[in-house]
Amino acid sequence: MSNTEHQHGTRERPTQSTTASGSRVIAYRRRFDDPITAEERLEALEAAREDYIDRNGSAGADLVGSALPVSEQADDSDDKQVAFVCAISPDGVPILYGGTVAEPESVNETAVEATSYAERFAALTETDITVSEPDGSTRDVEIGNLNDVPGLDETNEATTDVSVGDSLAAQPSPRLSGTSYGADLNHQENMSRFAHSIKSHKSKPYGAIYRDMKWYRGVKHGQTAHAILSDLSVIPGQHKYHSWYGNRHSHITHHWNKAEPDDVQIIDWGPKGTQTGEVSREVSVGGSVGSQGGSMNVGASWSYTQPDVHEKDKSEPEDLKTKWKLNVLYNTDPRDSTVNYDPLSMCKMNTPESGSGWTRIFQESNSAYWTSSSSFYGHRTTKRWNWYLKR
Repeated sequence: MSNTEHQHGTRERPTQSTTASGSRVIAYRRRFDDPITAEERLEALEAAREDYIDRNGSAGADLVGSALPVSEQADDSDDKQVAFVCAISPDGVPILYGGTVAEPESVNETAVEATSYAERFAALTETDITVSEPDGSTRDVEIGNLNDVPGLDETNEATTDVSVGDSLAAQPSPRLSGTSYGADLNHQENMSRFAHSIKSHKSKPYGAIYRDMKWYRGVKHGQTAHAILSDLSVIPGQHKYHSWYGNRHSHITHHWNKAEPDDVQIIDWGPKGTQTGEVSREVSVGGSVGSQGGSMNVGASWSYTQPDVHEKDKSEPEDLKTKWKLNVLYNTDPRDSTVNYDPLSMCKMNTPESGSGWTRIFQESNSAYWTSSSSFYGHRTTKRWNWYLKR
């Protein structure tokens, strides 16, 4: 960990008089029978970090820090990760996209999404893209020249023409804007963004989930506060695939009991209680982090939103879990349209030592349950990911 992180608990950001360059964007697009491994994702992120430091020197090394966020699928499904995109933003924050699918028929659409995210990341970092293709080739391309995907065939319902357009109409837009990315916290106290991760999962003909997660950290005297803002969009098959399946319910869970460091304690979470109907309001959480050597206050506030649904806080802080359930009623608009909600939880634990390798910090779980219009029975999709600090 850099000295800046030890002293202040947050990475310094470039001031208006300082110009930092983002890293080159690195993208993987793969076949269903040749998915992307965790090792390849780490290799890509380390390459992006190296490129960022090459472009920005020692100031870049201080900004990006020594720890990297790495995820690993934790559920026992046969889902395959067929797309991955990463870069380091100009302010030193890793930005990531990962696409998983339950069946080969969704590979082509996910390749299109990877194209879209790679170009959006490149617009943010103002760099080119290095892409690893399904046919084993690697090439460097400029923005606007990533429309073909060599190596996908009819098995994956692919063509060489995957221009970004109408096929992305049902995809929530990644919240990227300007020189940074939006939909951030309205206020944060003694914490800074550590990672921004976007994940998609498709389960045709039932539906799809898109999760936009932002991870914040603050460090003080051997303890680290972590805050996770999970923005989950659930798309029913009625809307995405013109099937009979509509939204029924969804869960978001932050499993802090999976953390490997010692002295894990939930600081706060929100929203608490039950939210009924359409909601848009400010939510604030906070507490303190540190040890006998000194402590500091940490906090966050954001604009929580949900459509006309029933959302219930089912958190179990004594078991180190924060959890929210969203219920959709039959014969309501959210039944056949995209629903979205964005809770946050904050936890503190001892800070891993430099050079400690892979340290699991939390597990996230996002689920959706879709039912047909003529039955209470349906299909459940649950995606679990372990998140590590790699030092």
